[in-house]
Amino acid sequence: MAIKDATCPACGKSIKLNDEKPFGFCSFCGHKIDTAEYFSAKVPKASAVQAETDKPELAAAPISAPTPTPAAAPSIKITQDAQSSAISQIEAMFTLCSTEQEYMGLRQRVLDGTYSDQDKAVMVSELDRLMSKRLHDELALEADLPAAKEEVSKLAMGTVLIAVIGLVVTMFFPIALLITAVLVLCCIAGGAKDRKRKKQCVRAHKHLEQYRKLGYKL
Repeated sequence: MAIKDATCPACGKSIKLNDEKPFGFCSFCGHKIDTAEYFSAKVPKASAVQAETDKPELAAAPISAPTPTPAAAPSIKITQDAQSSAISQIEAMFTLCSTEQEYMGLRQRVLDGTYSDQDKAVMVSELDRLMSKRLHDELALEADLPAAKEEVSKLAMGTVLIAVIGLVVTMFFPIALLITAVLVLCCIAGGAKDRKRKKQCVRAHKHLEQYRKLGYKL
């Protein structure tokens, strides 16, 4: 087979195409690519170049090759049966995963498999949907991370402010030291929940980033 390097006109990813087949599919976004049209766009038309050289007024001028124009990628057409079959396969594989490492490695397992490019595109898309559903709670925590950080920051600033004011007042009213200590302890105790929430959000974010580095779209 004549496997050649190519670039998906739709998503720009580097892929492999067999120029002996009438068409291929991008294994990343699933777009269908007409191989004959794609590779012909990369080569200047001989007839067009010859026509230019045949013109008397242009005979002495250097001939510049026409700028190749990427072929427009037709939208992928996936039959309902083929799509259902691919979805059923990835759902079965997803169900059999029992450890975090198995879930993380499932996407690469699909891409390395002997499935067609069309099936891979459908399976990867469905896998992203299943994984987002599985990690729904962590996605919610990650979305809440900015607010959690802000709450902890405000609480820390408030605690410091109460302590400073209390120390100043204590210079004139010694009894204020006890009141200040009680207020500071209350702020620290009251912020325990916010600090715990922030830690959960940070852990969720780090966990999700591991999946994203492996190519999952969450």
